[in-house]
Amino acid sequence: MATCFLICILGTPYTSGQERNCACSDSASFAAAVKEKLVAHAFWFPYGMDTMQYFSYWMPGDILLESGKVVRNESIRYHGIMDALLWFRSSDHQTAVIEKEQVAGFNLYKKDGSLYARFRKMRLRKELSSDSADFFLQVLTEGPVSLYKLNRVELVRNTGRMEKSPRYYLLYKDEMSLFRPARRNLLDRMGEEKEQMRLLLRRNHLWVSQEEKLIRALNLFNSAVAKSQP
Repeated sequence: MATCFLICILGTPYTSGQERNCACSDSASFAAAVKEKLVAHAFWFPYGMDTMQYFSYWMPGDILLESGKVVRNESIRYHGIMDALLWFRSSDHQTAVIEKEQVAGFNLYKKDGSLYARFRKMRLRKELSSDSADFFLQVLTEGPVSLYKLNRVELVRNTGRMEKSPRYYLLYKDEMSLFRPARRNLLDRMGEEKEQMRLLLRRNHLWVSQEEKLIRALNLFNSAVAKSQP
């Protein structure tokens, strides 16, 4: 079943790219607006697969390329099973998987233009393996202590059902590791700043097993560190 799924989503490659707010009425104006090409492969939505495999609906977004350039205002979404960035090309209503090698990250925006989510491509060791690979991680907070989330979705065997199975990664003192949100796990990771974090959690009544409160705790800690620096 997995082999069939992979075969049906990859097809003929094509490229394109455009700047934000480009009104391209003909092929000549479109060609003049192209600043950086996106390399992608055609994608077909597997029949009967529910929407839980996706992080969001189609949203306007900016794609940060490894070259340092940015392709702006494209319609994109994240695919949780494939760990892939999907791109909807409005000119011909084609959907494609953008090649991960050229992408450094991407931002998703709400209709009002405010940031909805930010992703960075990071290299991690695969679970149950000594090999490493590139993954798109959602940035939850960054600072002296950073938190990232792999929005993984799994297909439950023999049911056809999807289940969200997120993985969290904590970056502290240049060490990135898989992290299970829990008070003890967080304190164990904090080293010499363990007591500072313990007091912060107690004063603010934060139960860091919940994502929202874990993010708040790390933001408070990062702010305190920033204020203490000359």
